[in-house]
Amino acid sequence: MSDGYDRDEMLVQVSVASPAGACTLEDPSLLHYILRLGESIDAASQDDREALDVLRAIPHAFDPDEELIGAFGRGWRVLPARGALDWPVLEVTPQRLRSALRRAHDLLWNNAAAVRVSARDISQLEISLEAIYGVLSQAEAAGVPVSVSYVA
Repeated sequence: MSDGYDRDEMLVQVSVASPAGACTLEDPSLLHYILRLGESIDAASQDDREALDVLRAIPHAFDPDEELIGAFGRGWRVLPARGALDWPVLEVTPQRLRSALRRAHDLLWNNAAAVRVSARDISQLEISLEAIYGVLSQAEAAGVPVSVSYVA
């Protein structure tokens, strides 16, 4: 494909939810360039690696990597599905997810040529990230964690 997405990445929904608010984004660039950024670049610093680990831990709702279930780190953990009508999620503090997304955004900008991100994708990413930051602000104000998963 001309955008560098595989077929599964063209039909993607990323869900960020908390008791304080939620958003679902249909944005292949969010999955390709932010959530999977660790597959495209080598993180130089420990903080970069930790940020990419948070994003890498976001499970696919219907086809989770079994190695992720039960994984955890500073400010996050992957929770298994609680029943037949549920799916695994990344439960994370709003501050930790915001920090991880901002660090990934900075890494993407610093490696834009190597990652081959288009201006159109950058524009769409900015819109998607602002929507997520809004949900994170609501969750932070309410003192609750957020749950994140995606479907492709």
